[in-house]
Amino acid sequence: MTTVEQSVLDAFQKDEQPATTARRLGVSPQRISEIRARLRKQGLITAPPRKGTGMTELRIHLLPETLEAVHTAAEKRGLSIPSLVRRLVDAIATDKMFDAVLDDEA
Repeated sequence: MTTVEQSVLDAFQKDEQPATTARRLGVSPQRISEIRARLRKQGLITAPPRKGTGMTELRIHLLPETLEAVHTAAEKRGLSIPSLVRRLVDAIATDKMFDAVLDDEA
């Protein structure tokens, strides 16, 4: 990841407006949009849920090795990382599999 891409990712996580990020980094707003689109495609950032979907946005932090494993599994299924994570959490919650997945009774 380039320094500019990392700066765009950091700015996104701080909810900085794209125009502000562009000014601060000395690049065009179009460049910020391109970088954000690439980061979104890589699953590093997510678009806010569309209104009326009933979904709530949740940001999580993953260890690099966890992200790599999730990325591999998502690619294998032709999914983005957020889509795969959403499907996993939905399946675990729907089937009440928390105890089966989390061995926290040990």
